[in-house]
Amino acid sequence: MEVSVRSDVACPTGTKKDDWDASFKRAYSSATSDWQVMFQRAQPGVLPISLNTAKTHGYTFDLTDGRLVFRTPYGQPESYSTEVNGVPVEVVHATLLSRLSWVSVMVDLVAACSMHKGSYDNSSYIMWETSEVLHPWVSDLNQMQVNIGVNGELVAQPIAEKRGYIVKQHNSTVKISIPYKAEGVYRKSIVSGNLYEFSIFHLYLEQISVDEAHGDTRLRIHRMLATPLLPCTILTENSKF
Repeated sequence: MEVSVRSDVACPTGTKKDDWDASFKRAYSSATSDWQVMFQRAQPGVLPISLNTAKTHGYTFDLTDGRLVFRTPYGQPESYSTEVNGVPVEVVHATLLSRLSWVSVMVDLVAACSMHKGSYDNSSYIMWETSEVLHPWVSDLNQMQVNIGVNGELVAQPIAEKRGYIVKQHNSTVKISIPYKAEGVYRKSIVSGNLYEFSIFHLYLEQISVDEAHGDTRLRIHRMLATPLLPCTILTENSKF
């Protein structure tokens, strides 16, 4: 999972005052002049750690092209699970902080991903769902854009449409459909009594959320989607030589 914000963005919008005050007091009492990170979980009382320590745990913080980027693997001990609009979501909520004298700087970064397992229907599509908003703190959205890709590379919308990738937004949910024979889909076969095949699609998704202050948050995720085992018809041909 990856989330990035512009490096000139300050406090988050939609933050609950009590949650922010509690985080600020805990951060201010333990912060130093060096940057630290505090992972917010459902259980309170988590203390900050150094960025070097966070790196050994698999987390990455980077500043590139004027954006602050936070990357995290799935299934981290600091992650927690929730449900948004009926969609299961994994969340890693990190707060970067630093203090110099009486001035404290805090930057909230929330990486979240739908853990929807995907599905397959008889119309030959691999389907996957996510929520437009993946965390309660992300609110008051003015605009939301979804870009889709495969194998870690986003593709332009005309190319995605040509390949048959479908992205629909309905009732605060984003539904994605991929033809199981589309470009970018791998097909594999297996023999177990009969011949079967299944298809795998390495989905790469970018959600760009723009708030009322015109600050954009970019969330990028990787998910592997697969069809169940599908029986194949074996055709034989008798030839005379």
